Order: sequence, then C-alpha cells, then structure tokens
Amino acid sequence: LLYCSLCLFSCEEEIITPPGETINGTILLEEYMIPHSSTIPNQEGENYQIYVREKVKDSTLLNTSLAGKVVLLVHATITPSISSYDLPYEDYSIMESLADKGLDVFTFDFIGYGKSSYPAPMDNPCNLSPDDQEALGLTPCEADYPFTMTTGFSELEEIDTVVEFIKRTRNVSKVHIYGLSLGGIRSLNYAMTHPENIEKIGVQGVARYFSFDLTPSNIPANGFPMKITTENVMLDRLNDDLFTDTQRDIQINPTVWQTVKEQDSLGQSWGSGGSRYPSLQLYGFQRSDLEQLSLPCLILSGENDRILNPLLPLPSDLGLSLYNDMLASPQKIHLTVENTGHVMMYDYGSRYMRATMAEWFLSGSVNTRLEGVGTINTSGEFSWE
Repeated sequence: LLYCSLCLFSCEEEIITPPGETINGTILLEEYMIPHSSTIPNQEGENYQIYVREKVKDSTLLNTSLAGKVVLLVHATITPSISSYDLPYEDYSIMESLADKGLDVFTFDFIGYGKSSYPAPMDNPCNLSPDDQEALGLTPCEADYPFTMTTGFSELEEIDTVVEFIKRTRNVSKVHIYGLSLGGIRSLNYAMTHPENIEKIGVQGVARYFSFDLTPSNIPANGFPMKITTENVMLDRLNDDLFTDTQRDIQINPTVWQTVKEQDSLGQSWGSGGSRYPSLQLYGFQRSDLEQLSLPCLILSGENDRILNPLLPLPSDLGLSLYNDMLASPQKIHLTVENTGHVMMYDYGSRYMRATMAEWFLSGSVNTRLEGVGTINTSGEFSWE
C-alpha cells in the first residue's frame, strides 16, 4: 500500500498489481484503486474508487525528474480506458507505444465505467431505458431512479483526483492530457479549468467545441442513470466507422468488444449482456472559455471519420474549426490522418497517430513544426498547408 498525504476519505491508495510487474520486456504495468469523494448529483460524498492504470519503462523511472514525460489518457463514451488505450492486440496499445518512447503513461476509468466504482442506481437493470432493456431481452420493469447520473463538473473532479494522484506519485507539477472524442471534450474542459496542472493537450475526433447550457433547469435532468453497450451495438459502431477496405484489420473488432465486456461482469449478467456506462449531463462550458486557452494543443482527425462527417465522401473541415477556435494558443497543430476513422487507434494508420503523439508530448512539435495545418498520408509522410 502507498501512504497518501492528500487523501479524500482514506489515507491509503491500493496497488492491485505487484509493483514492477514486467509485462513486455522493460515496460512495467501498475494498477491502482484510488479514493474519490463523489460530487455526482444525489451521490454527493459517496466514497468511490477510481481505477488507474500506468505503463512505463523501468529505465524511464531511473530519471531524476519525470517533468514533461507524464501523460494522462482520457477515455470516451462507450469504451473504458483499457479498450481505448491498452488494447491487447498486436502492437495497437497506445500506452505501450508511448511508454516505449520514454513517456510515463496513465489512464483511468471514470466512475460508472470499467473497473471503477458504480453508483448504486447503476446496479439495477430496471434503471435502463425501455429500449436498452429490450435490447438485452429483459422483462420490462420500471426505473426507481428516473434521472441522469454524472455531469461534466463531476467528471472534472474525477479527472482532478487522478491528476493530483499522478502528481504526488511521480513528483511532477504538471501532466500532458489526451482524449478521444468525448474524452477530448473532457480533456479540454479540464485544461480550461485547471491550466496550472496541464503542460500540453492532445485531442482526437473532436470537430469543434460547442457551448453548452449555462444553467439547466434541472440537475440532474429527468431520464435514466445509465446506458448499455451490447455486442451488436459495439460491432455496428466499429463497422460504421469503416469507409475503405484498406482502413483496418477487421479482426481487431472482436478484441475490442472482448476487452470492453471483461470490465463489467454485472452488466454481462443482464440478459444477453452488455457494458454499462453513466448518462451524462453537460452544461456550463462555453466556447469563449476555449478561446482564452493558451496551452499548446495537438488536434488529430481521421480522414474517414463518419462521426464528424456523416456525409462522406463530401469534404469536411473535420477538426479545423476547433483549431480556429483556439485563438489564444500560439502553439497548435491540426493533422488529418489519411484513411483513418473516428476511432483511428484501431486503424492501420494508428501507427502514425502514436508516433505523432509521442513526438508532440516529448518535444512540443510535430515534423519540426510548432504550429500549422497538415496531413499524414498512408505512408506516414507529412504535407503542410
């Protein structure tokens, strides 16, 4: 056990794998359960545990300082951390790729995802929507908690708990942060509210930053506290993201689903089985806040991203709008990766995504550029506007 001087409800943070377990030559895996006092509406003060995962080379830990080498990866909506960033398929693990370059890489599951704690209303299948109950083949039943679950602000508190844990554990004052899709919005929101903790930002699959309601009438909103991803939904989402036959090794898709389902044994026990995740109420964040953000930012977009551009093959500016919104950032790069989709980490072009991420976080530049708009082609070559 690690002693924690800045604990929230317990003075212990539990390591759930042996310290220094070698899993790939010189790359080490650590897994932690860290305490968090909930700020989720109607769950305030509940004592939860956040699952944190770390991969790092043993030689990296020999450095006298890890400043500028620590990265936090923030997951998206339906895929928890491991399936997003440490997929056990060939060389597709982003965590291992970045760790191999000398970075100390962390990721985590938000409350209500993966290996982290689940609020009590998420343990009752009746709190799924009628459509989700039907998809699982359940006998219809009435919800006993007819509200949404998390908010953008409760998620910020969870990110902050993880960031403060990392800062203590690795004796650094700042971390890099990177997020996919909604994870990119979550990362930007955290950087806007806690810029003192962030060195550089990276986002993937974020078209632009939309302003949200400042003051919703009901917090939490009326609705259901959770949703569920079934195998059919997951595979359909992955297949819908394909635009060309040469975009992805489709054998990766079952591994993605297998990795997701392994993290939620209770959800798998409901009917045909699925993976739970909390419903989210976003409010209070404004594009004007993003315009004031002066931190360095890397924006990656998939050329074939049907989430950002459902009208393919018609052209789209993809993440260029987000790039243009960041008015105060003098160090920003937007790159379109050819023949990749919204979840480009599963595509062949992910090798260029991973290399670009490592270069950005280690040097603050890409292809010697500190700023600009460009493309990475299918051979990994850069072109700039």
